[in-house]
Amino acid sequence: KSAQFDMGLISLASIPYTHHLGFKVPKILADLRDQMDFTNGLKAEGIFRLSGSETEIIALYEEYTAKATVSHFDAHNAANLMKRWFKSWEGSRLLGDIPVEEFQKSPHIDVSSFLTEPRLSIWKWLLQLLLDVYAFREFNKMSAKNLAIVWAPAL
Repeated sequence: KSAQFDMGLISLASIPYTHHLGFKVPKILADLRDQMDFTNGLKAEGIFRLSGSETEIIALYEEYTAKATVSHFDAHNAANLMKRWFKSWEGSRLLGDIPVEEFQKSPHIDVSSFLTEPRLSIWKWLLQLLLDVYAFREFNKMSAKNLAIVWAPAL
């Protein structure tokens, strides 16, 4: 195995979806979030900031690819796999289709007006996840700024 594994390109049109927390999202995201909740990962210090174990992340992804399910794993590994999943989209990333000029006009734009399904549901689901992580900031030490720093490259 290489030091940094490659998930390959993920086509949003060719993956299974499920309804999760009120949103239609890729099944892998729902499963990773469920496992994070089960392991109390939203309270884990440095969630999304700490990288987890590369070997375990590879094993987790291979298990998911082979069985379309995951068993037990560390919340940091799940969080890291989730960020990598967003970085591996075929074509542009979640916010990649929004013209740069829009962000230059104002730092506060209504992203939802630029997104179509399934990206819109995925965006809303991700925002809910980040709000849930932020709600436990006293435990996980993840301020809004910290979350923005670790998630911006994936979006």
